[in-house]
Amino acid sequence: MLADLTLVGCYNRSAFADPAERDRIMLQSAKDNLRSVVFFGLTERQVDSQHLFEHAFNIQFAEDFVQRNSTTADRVNVSNDQMRTIELRNHLDVRLYRYAVQLFDERVQKLREAERQSIVRRETSNQRQQNQRSGLGRRLVDLANN
Repeated sequence: MLADLTLVGCYNRSAFADPAERDRIMLQSAKDNLRSVVFFGLTERQVDSQHLFEHAFNIQFAEDFVQRNSTTADRVNVSNDQMRTIELRNHLDVRLYRYAVQLFDERVQKLREAERQSIVRRETSNQRQQNQRSGLGRRLVDLANN
């Protein structure tokens, strides 16, 4: 459970007269908690999850993750009515999941941009060092010619 249930009277549903307000508070609490964790991954995004994990904890896995999208749930047949019931009973989870995907995408983009900038800085530094070396070489040649 990502939400802080103490904000809504724990499991005492009668603590809030308005269930929509209770749901809003729980969802916001779960979003805040998710945003504050250093790392979370998404099953359907294994490669990006590995990359974020490695960066967050400054480690490198010996092998890259392989994306596998087939699960036991794929073999279960669910009718449209059953799906609607599932969505209704889990509407907060669905909204939190959508938020998690958005946050995950933001973190992946931020990491990719930081890596691009790091590469550019490294290339610029290498170019600067090369220019300094070639500048010294030119000065030595000029000195020898004089």
